[in-house]
Amino acid sequence: MKVLLNGSVLILFLGAERLFKPRQVKVEAVNTQFILRWIWNHQSNRNVTFTAQYKTLSVFEWKTLAGCEYIANLECDFSDMKLDFFKRHNLRVGAMYEKTVPQWSEPVQFTPVNDCKIGPPAVKLNFSGDRLDVQISDPRTHENESMSEYYDLSYNVVYWKNTSDSKSKISTRQSVTIYDLKPLMVYCVQVQAFAFFKPGIFSPVQCKATTAEERFPCPKNLHFEAVNRRYILKWDCDSNLNITFTVQYQSAFCSSSERAYSRGWKTVSGCERVTAMQCECSSELFYLANYYVRVRVENHSAVSAWSKELNFIPQKDGVLGPPTKVEVEPGEGRLDIRIWDPVDHENKSMRAFMVFSYRVLFWKNTSDPVVKVNETKQTTLILSGLEPLTVYCLKVQAVTVINKTGHFSPVHCQSTTAEGRIPIWLTVIVVLVSMIGFFIISVLCFFCTLFLYRGIKYTFFPSYSLPSNIQEILYKSSQNIPFLNLQPEQCCDRVCVVSEQTGQILNESRDCNKHRRQPSRDSGHYSNETDTSGSGVSEDFSNAEMLN
Repeated sequence: MKVLLNGSVLILFLGAERLFKPRQVKVEAVNTQFILRWIWNHQSNRNVTFTAQYKTLSVFEWKTLAGCEYIANLECDFSDMKLDFFKRHNLRVGAMYEKTVPQWSEPVQFTPVNDCKIGPPAVKLNFSGDRLDVQISDPRTHENESMSEYYDLSYNVVYWKNTSDSKSKISTRQSVTIYDLKPLMVYCVQVQAFAFFKPGIFSPVQCKATTAEERFPCPKNLHFEAVNRRYILKWDCDSNLNITFTVQYQSAFCSSSERAYSRGWKTVSGCERVTAMQCECSSELFYLANYYVRVRVENHSAVSAWSKELNFIPQKDGVLGPPTKVEVEPGEGRLDIRIWDPVDHENKSMRAFMVFSYRVLFWKNTSDPVVKVNETKQTTLILSGLEPLTVYCLKVQAVTVINKTGHFSPVHCQSTTAEGRIPIWLTVIVVLVSMIGFFIISVLCFFCTLFLYRGIKYTFFPSYSLPSNIQEILYKSSQNIPFLNLQPEQCCDRVCVVSEQTGQILNESRDCNKHRRQPSRDSGHYSNETDTSGSGVSEDFSNAEMLN
């Protein structure tokens, strides 16, 4: 009995010796597709099966991989195990004959985040004129999830002419547009994903021909002039036609596929169909965000392709403007400085959006100045220890906590004082200069007034008189003016006086006729004959009364 038992043990021992351990155990992993492979040379014994086990470094008990127990193949897919992607695991494979004790291979270490290869991305090409839109989709897991859940992915886009071996490469984090390609030319493209210098697998080569040139060239050289929170987008365009421009923006946090398929783009308010090659985008862009902007040309119903997208980060790409105002007051061997914060387009202080201090550069106003620097976090600063009665110049700029400097303010020059007041000799000089200036101005005003008075008097009131003959001519001429005042007209009737003593009739016809011959209208002339005839009539009346 003992002999038979020893014989059975020997047979089992010899059978176990004929089973060899699996060799060259390795994991082939692409994205999250995990396949365990090994080598076992004695395949003639078809009753041998294999079992794979795993454990983490913190666990001592081996566990069987699901789907990898008692299999006859030399490989096993354990993707559904959902192992922790960022932990290190030990794997082993055991060979067994009719469920005897397995012969285990040497354990191999497997860390998915390090050992997995990044698969090729999905790529779609779209040509438009002289540009190529390369639309890239992230590599996917075996459960159709994006690999961006496990890696911070970037992409290498390699392209070349089909007739040339010279290749160009662009690194990007999302879909990309390649510009300035030759029209009607075949180009080939490959894309590779990578993360932390971990290269992935290239996508299959795709070749496609560019189209003919477009009617309207798209805008180029997009750039922002960003000061504080005022953002002005400018661009160039070579077209001489009657065209307009439209500007769109999109958050950089949108996925690359959304940008590739033009989803999520918004038109900037006030920047639709503008004629100028610039537009202010301040009202649409938030200071702490990240954006992409683009511009296209429009002409009635025809439009150009969108320009190359410009990535704009206001906090990074914007500059800090100069202080709004700087006041300098002199003191006793010092200068008192007061600073007003830079403000944005809404007149808000930039302190609401960032933390910054002020850097003051000051120097003596001499031919060879030495510039000194003083910094403060306050809006007031005293530059002390200065020489009295000396002119100092200064300028101020804002500096952020990340050492981003702003624009300088205009230069201010101011003289310090002695003992906190202006010296007496300087006061005397100022008074004397003021008095001399007042005296000079007064003298000039006096002579100007005198000259003006004499001119008026000489013109309208001359000191000489005209000769008598000229005065007489002027006087007579004034008498002949027809519209002068008329003298009362004297009318006379014929009167006959009969004397009772002599019976003689006094005939005054001569005098009367003489007066009748006087015109009924006033000629405007007066003569002595009128006076004489009048006196004669008076005498005749007197004689007639005496006769009576």
